[in-house]
Amino acid sequence: MVETKDEITRIKALQKEIEQLKNLLLKKDMDQLVDDAYLEVAAQKLGYKSVLELKKTKYQALIIAKEKAKGFASLSKICDCFELKRDAYYKYKCRADKRKEVEPHIVDIVKRKRKSLPREGVRKLMKSLSQDFEKQQLKVGRDTLFNVLREHKMLTL
Repeated sequence: MVETKDEITRIKALQKEIEQLKNLLLKKDMDQLVDDAYLEVAAQKLGYKSVLELKKTKYQALIIAKEKAKGFASLSKICDCFELKRDAYYKYKCRADKRKEVEPHIVDIVKRKRKSLPREGVRKLMKSLSQDFEKQQLKVGRDTLFNVLREHKMLTL
């Protein structure tokens, strides 16, 4: 039972605050539904089997989604969908661009070496090409060399 005007005004203020919080929750739920729908469409359009598969390759998919979503969604919205920050996108993009820049040099060096020794494996290639990589000022590790050669279908069987 309410006895004073102060309590009545306090109750009205609390009811108004509850209403505002309900509206905020509703908006957040709607935003989450939009994000989920965007990810489903992105996964389908980019050729992934599911949203989970898309999220496993977050950064790569984010770059592809950004390129395909020009005029459709902002980078902030896309990053929110992938639960990433915009600076993470830019850092990954910078690293990916550097990798793409280095790849042709690595492939060229390996092709020259493979002319004389076509069946040499990656580990032996790594040892024999370490000086060539240093001359070109390239930092190439074994796993990077494996990945680049796999991508260009240059691994020996």
